[in-house]
Amino acid sequence: MSAMRRVKAQTASMFTFLEPVYGIALATLFLGEIPSIRSLFGGAIILASVFFASSRLESGS
Repeated sequence: MSAMRRVKAQTASMFTFLEPVYGIALATLFLGEIPSIRSLFGGAIILASVFFASSRLESGS
């Protein structure tokens, strides 16, 4: 409950958007899955958008 007071909703939602990226990474590590180019491209889009959104939050724009 104390984390809910400290973490903004925007920050928490960005971690939710990263779940597919975590899934791809963990499947590669633990299951030996080889991600397709399409999955890697999608993960790159997600990472770029989260990075862009977090940089806008830090700058206050």
